[in-house]
This record gives sequence, structure tokens and C-alpha cells, in this order.
Amino acid sequence: MSCNFQGEDGLWRASLLDPDSFPAPESSGSGFILYGLAWGVNQKILSQADYEPAIRKAWQGLVHCVDANGRLGFVQPIGANPATLNATDSEVYGVGAFLLAGSEVYRFAGAPGASPPLGQ
Repeated sequence: MSCNFQGEDGLWRASLLDPDSFPAPESSGSGFILYGLAWGVNQKILSQADYEPAIRKAWQGLVHCVDANGRLGFVQPIGANPATLNATDSEVYGVGAFLLAGSEVYRFAGAPGASPPLGQ
């Protein structure tokens, strides 16, 4: 299974059905989607073989949204039109999505000291 709505850069757009209408990457939604995919694989609900490529691609895409100062960009502002989204837009919930995704990607990668998935 592939993640058909995932962009070439690994991220998802504000409109999944019409990504060309909002071409900028959207890091908060992408972070939450990545978290869900990685959590699902870690819990053995989703197949690692099916979702690993999308997980790796999404993580690389999110990392590229972090600027040289460590600030996560491309987070859609609350109540704002996603058409105005740019690299300097950041919100705390976007950083939260990034950290949630990172925690599951860390477990997914089998990092030393990472908590094993539930049920193991």
C-alpha cells in the first residue's frame, strides 16, 4: 500500500484531494499523519513493509521544514487560509506534532533506549 496523497517531498498538503490548490507543504498535518503511521507500525496494526517508505520519506520532509535556528516552519496558522502558508509560519501545535512524530519514528528505528511498542 502506498500513501497516495503524500507529496514528492514526503509531506501532505492542506487539501489532500487537490494538492495543487495549496502547493506549500504543511508540517503540522504532515506531522500528525506521520505520527499515526509510525504509531500504527510500532503497534503492529499497520504493515511495516507497506508503510516504511512513506514514514521515512515523511520524516525527511519534516526535517527539511526546520530552519537553521531550529524553528519549524510551514505550520498553517490557526484560522488562516493555507494559501498564505510559508517557511516562517510556526505554531506550538505544529511543534507538538513534530515531536510526537519524532518519538514514534525514534521507536520505529529501534533506537537504543527507545520504549518498545505497547504489548511487547
